[in-house]
Amino acid sequence: MEGNRLPATLYLQADNCFRENKNKFVLAFCELLIRCEIFTEVHLSFLIVGHTHEDVDCAFSKISETLHKKDAETLEELLALLPRTGLLTDMMNVKGWLAPAVNEVCGVSRPLHYKFTKSDQEVKTFYKGQHDHPWTQLSGNFLSYVPDGRPTRLVPDYSNIDCVVQMREITNLQHMFKKPTTLNKWIQFYESIGNGTFDQCLSDEENRNIWILDHLPKQTQSEQFVCVIPEVIRLMERETEVPEIRFRKRLHQTGQDKSDTKRGKT
Repeated sequence: MEGNRLPATLYLQADNCFRENKNKFVLAFCELLIRCEIFTEVHLSFLIVGHTHEDVDCAFSKISETLHKKDAETLEELLALLPRTGLLTDMMNVKGWLAPAVNEVCGVSRPLHYKFTKSDQEVKTFYKGQHDHPWTQLSGNFLSYVPDGRPTRLVPDYSNIDCVVQMREITNLQHMFKKPTTLNKWIQFYESIGNGTFDQCLSDEENRNIWILDHLPKQTQSEQFVCVIPEVIRLMERETEVPEIRFRKRLHQTGQDKSDTKRGKT
């Protein structure tokens, strides 16, 4: 975002996993972004099966490299080692909010590319397999209507965590800690989960239940723009420029020059 404005087109790349990414709810949310005029076009792409290493995967190795040099014995220390990180304290039940409005659909796991756009005040969805295949328009929409209100906050459920067992296990591992305060921090962590105070400590009451779409700027025809940082512009220009191949004239040496070269004279 720049100047409280968003680019007109959103590009998303996700894993080919139906549970988290490739399902009707994620596709319905992409359509919602068009209906709410947050973007004028949304692209959602998935990688070919067997070739699912994304660009962001290379960043994970940086974490392991950092941990080889520095220890992180608690969650706070781990976050401190990583740039621009933080705890996700609140999540909205977007799936439950959208569910009544999502139409039943089958076959969404096959295509690798989806495109959402608006034409004549109607949201249109296109899909295709490989990137070089032609687009096929979907005869219908994932959303039958935009739900009223906003999603509710998800309440964390820690019932599957046996805090007593976890505290016993972490106590058995205390000999591995270099800092004397580490064990006590882990005990306090599991105690707060067991007595239900962990979520209260994390949640920010001022920002609780904020629905992000209410605060994102909408697209207008007079203010559509493309926001590309200079570094990306230079990379794009370098990738698209037509290379030039030239032959250079060979310098002809005289007989005397050749004999001088063999004897090491210049």
